[in-house]
Formats: sequence, structure tokens, C-alpha cells
Amino acid sequence: MIEAKAEGEPITPEVVAQAYSYAKHSEVRTEYFCVCNGIEFRVYATVAARDQPPLLTVDPRKREIAVAALRELVGAGPLQSRFAQVAAGAFPPLGPGLSSFAQVIRGTIVHERQNPEIPALKGFTVYVDNGIIERVDGTLSGRFEGRAPISSLQDVVNKLGLTSIELRSESTVLSSDAGNPTLFVTEKAAVFPQGEVMISVRARVALTGNILTGPFEVDMLYARPDNLGTVLFSITPSGTARLILR
Repeated sequence: MIEAKAEGEPITPEVVAQAYSYAKHSEVRTEYFCVCNGIEFRVYATVAARDQPPLLTVDPRKREIAVAALRELVGAGPLQSRFAQVAAGAFPPLGPGLSSFAQVIRGTIVHERQNPEIPALKGFTVYVDNGIIERVDGTLSGRFEGRAPISSLQDVVNKLGLTSIELRSESTVLSSDAGNPTLFVTEKAAVFPQGEVMISVRARVALTGNILTGPFEVDMLYARPDNLGTVLFSITPSGTARLILR
């Protein structure tokens, strides 16, 4: 993946971070990503840390030197050698029947209960279109893309930051024991014109074949400043998440 900027535009840490996020996306997942501004052509390893230095920096205006250096790093020979080494020392699987990472084909997140009860939200379902579960820094990371069942609610889902969500687990594998599930958690904030929503998500899931399922809970706390101070409203939806993996 190449992030191309205007000639001479500075390659700032923000530019690199943006390219890194694209390269890590579940639908992209490149081994390397590049950033170029016509003066510098930088190559980064996607598997390294977000603030990593480049593996290689070349001047694209010096074409022959740049091409030779790039071939040494990402030419057919070096790539074949590198991936042969990776295959020989393959990472352990995430769970029975899975490789070292799993793609989420589709899924549902069904809100079955709320505290306090809101009848209109009973059965509210977020549909998961895609995502991925992988190891990051030795622990599990899950990223999912979701959509609401009707367009009028999609704006709310977007504003709450629930269209794209990342959860982390301290576990290294996905449990296949429903009595001892894998715990995924995340916390995030969403800002509205009149206040802020703090969101905490907990999901306890286990594998059955290629299906990851289990209960989840969401704590949502809304804080809105007014003339009397801060008005708080909280709701805790809960239900069942079901993801089909490949």
C-alpha cells in the first residue's frame, strides 16, 4: 500500500500513522506500506509498532539506486525467503480449526435487555459486515465493522463510534469452553453537541466450530452540562454476540 502526498509535502508522524491504520485495516492487511512525497520514498513494516522508523528510505528521483534498494527489500527473492521463514515457524492458531488470525465473515450483536428497560430497544440488532481477530503484542485484538438495521439509526450508531469497534483481550487464544470464555473489553468516548457519552464494552465469548458466540454488556453513561451542573443518564444494554469466522 502506498500513501502518496504532494511533492515536497512533509511526511509527518500523523501522515505515517494514517498510512499505518490503512495498512492494518481488516480488508487490506498489507505486510508493508509506503509513504512518498516525490522526494522521499519510505517503506515501513505493518507488523511493527505504530511509531516505528522506516525499514528503508530512498530518493525516487535517483531511479536506478531506488529501484535496486527496493528490490533488495521487497523484490521477489527476498519476499519468498521471508515468507518461507514465516511458514516454517508459523504462529500458533487462535483456536481449533483456525490459523494465526481469523476473518469475521458476518455476525450479529443482539440487544436483548436494558437497565433501565427501554422496550423500543429490545431486539435491536447491529449487523457485523466484516472484521478480524488477530494477535497484537502477544494478546488478542478484535476489530469489527457494524451497521444498524435501519438507516435512521445508523447516524446514532456512527456518532457513538459503534460502526467500527476494536476490543482487546489479555488471552492469547480463543476459548472453546463456554464455561471459561475469552473476555474482550474496550472503552471509548463519543462527543455529541450537548454532551459526551462514555462507553464500556465487555464480551465473554467462546468458539463452537467456526462460530464465536457469547453474552456482552455495554455501559453507556451520558454527561450533559447545564446551568445546574452535570446531568447524568446511564443505560446498560446486554445481549448476545455471534460471529462467523474463517
